[in-house]
Amino acid sequence: MIGLFHKLSPVIKISARILVVDRDTILENAVIIVHEGRVREIMPAESATKVRADKKINLTEDILHPGFINAHSHLELSFLKDRLTPGMRFTDWIAAVVKKKAKVSPARSDSAIRNAITSMIRSGTTCVGDIASSGKVTPRIISSGLRAVIFHEAIGFDPKKAGLQLKKMVDGVERAQGSEIVTHGVSPHAVYSVSGALMRGVADYAAIRGRPLAIHLAETPEEALFSKKGTGPFRDLLAKLKVHVPGGHPHKSPVKAVQEAGALTDATLIHVNNPERGDLTRIKKADSCVVVCPNSNRWFGRNMKDHPMRELMEKSIPVALGTDSLASNLDVDMAAEMRTALEEFSFLAPGDVFQMATIGGAKALKLPKGCGTLHAGAPLDAVAVHLTGAEGRRGFLWDIIKPGRHVSMVFVSGRKLYAKKGGR
Repeated sequence: MIGLFHKLSPVIKISARILVVDRDTILENAVIIVHEGRVREIMPAESATKVRADKKINLTEDILHPGFINAHSHLELSFLKDRLTPGMRFTDWIAAVVKKKAKVSPARSDSAIRNAITSMIRSGTTCVGDIASSGKVTPRIISSGLRAVIFHEAIGFDPKKAGLQLKKMVDGVERAQGSEIVTHGVSPHAVYSVSGALMRGVADYAAIRGRPLAIHLAETPEEALFSKKGTGPFRDLLAKLKVHVPGGHPHKSPVKAVQEAGALTDATLIHVNNPERGDLTRIKKADSCVVVCPNSNRWFGRNMKDHPMRELMEKSIPVALGTDSLASNLDVDMAAEMRTALEEFSFLAPGDVFQMATIGGAKALKLPKGCGTLHAGAPLDAVAVHLTGAEGRRGFLWDIIKPGRHVSMVFVSGRKLYAKKGGR
């Protein structure tokens, strides 16, 4: 029986030239023992020679590090890769997405989703927080082996229809297929697309059922204009889509509106590019996390000089990174997001963006304890990157995110999802 058990749950011994346990713990010539998909023990290589294992993996020319956590994506929009013009006005972009999404064939949509998931894994992503408006993505993520939180989207600006829209979302969440590593949350889309009644309903459901909640918030100045005064490009967009409700805007700033609806507490706040005075204090008190999408902001041509990144860090508000969708990005590579963050925010160091892409993402998605690290007890969500001669903590971290890096192996919950041709 013991032999059968080990066949079902083998002990794996992984030897790495460099082991990044977390941003501050980097070991040379280390061995990591894995059992039942979790890190059981970490030890120096010389101490591991007599440790028995059912399988050995030698990464003696690689850096093994916690996998990246892409805290915000829209995999359903992957069919729009390279099909929209960078720099579009945001409301024009939304109108174009709505139009094209209604016409895309199921086969093309499915193929694009599968390709995007494959690209995520091969570039070192081991977990994704994805916003979904249908059931297309969940089975593809489950079959890929990727860890994920699927946020089921609620949209509807007419408060008279809030009950029906809430029921539709709840039914989708409760029927959704899940697994030990794929769970489900909710997402009232934004203040310009969700009525106060619907947002309150979604927030109440999330609190009662213990579901994580994500919301797009304070993304553009035009969002604030509409939220407070009901005018501007978003009013025109809603009228064009024939869903505008006169006087239905919140009559207050986006963050205050979300707070009043009960959707700010312990939430995943996507973007927060344009907070108003006092908003970051509200976010801090609400114990929420912020997800920044550097390359999506760059795609839209947004000026990041006034971005609150420094204030977020000074207030110790957890920050994660996301790629957003391929409708507003060139790729789904988290290392590219980290590099752009370093370019946009010169006060950041490689260790800062690595933290955002690992532990920050784990906090944003409310993942189990240890996720985003390789500490004992954590799931083995890990990536091996070829070492190119870098030295020292900063050099090792830069090797992980630099252009042209070579991902050689990817694990999720101890399962090997990808090995570069010729890999061990």
